[in-house]
Amino acid sequence: MDCIQFDLHKGETCALSTRVRVFLAVMVCEVEGEYLVVRKAELEHKTACEATCREWSYSEPILAREGNWHWCFGCGPIKPYSKARS
Repeated sequence: MDCIQFDLHKGETCALSTRVRVFLAVMVCEVEGEYLVVRKAELEHKTACEATCREWSYSEPILAREGNWHWCFGCGPIKPYSKARS
C-alpha cells in the first residue's frame, strides 16, 4: 500500500493552472491475516478519503482460483482535489 502514495506524487510534475479531481483504480487483495474489508479500509485511509468513502466503489469479492483468498477492484477519489501549481 505504501507504494501507492509514492506513485501518486508522480503527477505533481504537471504544472496545472486549475484544480483536477483525481481518481485511483486498484486491485485489492487479501493478504495473510488481513481480510478484504481491512484492506479496503487501509486503502481509503491511505488515500485520505475517510470523509468521502461513499464515493469509493468496489466490485463484488471474487474467490481466487486457489480458493483460499478473495480480491476485488476498487475505484475512488484520492483527495477531494489536488492543489494547482502557481
